[in-house]
Amino acid sequence: MSRPTIRRARLLLAPVLLVACTASVPNGSLGGADGGVKAGGGATAGAGGSGGTAADGATANGGTSGDSGQPPVPHPLAIAPKELATRLAKFLWGGAPDAALLQRAAGVKNREDVGPLALEMLTDQRARVGVAAFYRWWLELDDVASAMPDPKNYPDVPAAAFADAARSTETFAVDVTLNGDGSFRTLMTASFAYANNRLAALYGIAGGVGANLQKVDLDPKERAGILTQLAMLMNSDFDGYVNDTDPPLRGRRIRDRFYCDPLLPLVGISALPAAAPQDSNRQFFADLTSGHSTRLSASLGARCPICH
Repeated sequence: MSRPTIRRARLLLAPVLLVACTASVPNGSLGGADGGVKAGGGATAGAGGSGGTAADGATANGGTSGDSGQPPVPHPLAIAPKELATRLAKFLWGGAPDAALLQRAAGVKNREDVGPLALEMLTDQRARVGVAAFYRWWLELDDVASAMPDPKNYPDVPAAAFADAARSTETFAVDVTLNGDGSFRTLMTASFAYANNRLAALYGIAGGVGANLQKVDLDPKERAGILTQLAMLMNSDFDGYVNDTDPPLRGRRIRDRFYCDPLLPLVGISALPAAAPQDSNRQFFADLTSGHSTRLSASLGARCPICH
């Protein structure tokens, strides 16, 4: 593959450095037998961007920037090279390290060398397994795929559309990361998606596109980036499928998953009041967060505008 390809996929460098460079692996980050990663808090990839940083200040190549133009201070690797190769292979390839990777890892002495090694690994076709697993975990796509539409609210949405939508967003994310420019900006703003006939109908695309997922252009005025794709709207609250959207909860989930900045649980709210039949979802939440809603107690309602 070309050298520009090696520079791509920096979205994953922050979690790679976290998993590969620490002596202990947090909250089962390496995943189980399926090679996927498991939830242990907000995703660190949101900080990755195009050459992002890890949580402890490590730069994209694993070191920390020196002061006053001084060269980066090297950080000795905290684990053995074989353990490094094992962790990287599990995270990026979803499998065990081969002989070539073990040999390459044997020369890694400092954390500064982990980033370049990870980028080389991402040029291998096996990386598609690990990258796909990362996005399925981060965006909870397996929950989308197994969900069922409420026939009362969505009578025209076939059940198979949920699994299609999950595969579509996974395909989009892997494409941006490994085939595209690998930037967080593209992930969040690109106006294309992958669709089949079922998804095309939901996107409002005229004419059939076929039974298999195909890359399609969307209206940039309506669709920009991964958050506007069907899988993210079907599972809009990032916590299992619901019958209707919950904008405040969606905002909390986005802040947690994309900004790695979770909010404390709300105090005093165990359940929301029922919406009036004539109100749209937007009108319902606009009233609740206005500060003078009659559906909430005066003390609780007055606190809502602080955040909303």
